[in-house]
Amino acid sequence: MHNKMTIMYVIDDLLVGGAQNVLLTTINALNKRKFKIFVVALFGSNGLANEMESAGAEVIFLHMAHKFDLIRVLKLIKAIREKKIMLVHTHLLIANFWGRLAARLAGTKIIISTLHNYFYHRKSLNLIIERAIYPITTKIITVSEDMKKWFIREEKPDKDKFITIYNPIDLNEFPGVINCQNIKKELNIDNNYPVLGNIQPMRQKNKQQFLVHAMSQIVKVFPNVKLLMVGDGPLKNDMERLVDKLGLGKHIIFLGFRHDISEILSAIDIFVSCPIYEAFGMVILEAMAMKKPVVTTRVGGIPEVVLENETAVLVDPQNPDQLSTAIINLSQDKERSQQLGVMGRKRAEELFSSEFIVRKIEALYEELILNTA
Repeated sequence: MHNKMTIMYVIDDLLVGGAQNVLLTTINALNKRKFKIFVVALFGSNGLANEMESAGAEVIFLHMAHKFDLIRVLKLIKAIREKKIMLVHTHLLIANFWGRLAARLAGTKIIISTLHNYFYHRKSLNLIIERAIYPITTKIITVSEDMKKWFIREEKPDKDKFITIYNPIDLNEFPGVINCQNIKKELNIDNNYPVLGNIQPMRQKNKQQFLVHAMSQIVKVFPNVKLLMVGDGPLKNDMERLVDKLGLGKHIIFLGFRHDISEILSAIDIFVSCPIYEAFGMVILEAMAMKKPVVTTRVGGIPEVVLENETAVLVDPQNPDQLSTAIINLSQDKERSQQLGVMGRKRAEELFSSEFIVRKIEALYEELILNTA
């Protein structure tokens, strides 16, 4: 095929977030000799637009005024036709609906949608939307096998439309070793202090309160331990109040939203998370890439990302006793801790590198385009 294959990604917005970062990593690694890439954001402006343009994509903002801005949807249909788009690939809830519908109305034959999360929140609404738009979808990508099984169990659709492709990671952004002295100096953390890290929005599903309760036990064994909590969210004030109530203020440092995730990961000894559900766990993969041992919960797609007892210690959700025991044991066994980190990096390189994952995406695109030519 001499002409480039034209593909268009449609996404809710380009604000810094999990799906947006995955899309940027994908675009960076796509073969530009084969593909001409367009990105359409339904809402907002700026965000990761410059980075996506630098990666070789043409970015279009629709500036939808609200979720049912049909004038802008017509603009999307027009753009798909004018750009002669062969394949439309959508991300996130609103774009998954309007992007697929617009692609169908524009006459595009290949429509792909990536599902990044379970539909536990507003489950019935999300499933209704998915059910309505499902018949016009060529392929649905899920980010873990667990998520694929969950969706098929809930929705009972055509299983052949589903394919699991894990999220890619740019290993250049997470090189394994970075000088962490600037971060430790900024936070006034002594090099001899054990440092734990949690990098997640403070939302109901992430259950950071159990990590805070676990810290009450950990400080008894490691009086100088520090926990870096990175992220904002609706429950941040609740977390801060809980920390004050338990008298853990000198042990737990709230850092809010940060861009320097690889630097923060370099400064910690163990990465900890305790969600009650997780489709994939991108930050867990980032911690593995930075050679950090992981303590996390045995839920969702996490056991597919990590290897239990080889790259991570897995515990039951909502169990601060198991969590504290795992962290204490790992902190006391430096050799095992280091071994988990080394194996985590190896797993990230072998199974999740952007080059490896994006070749799978390219193969899917090429197969579908050639089959409809």
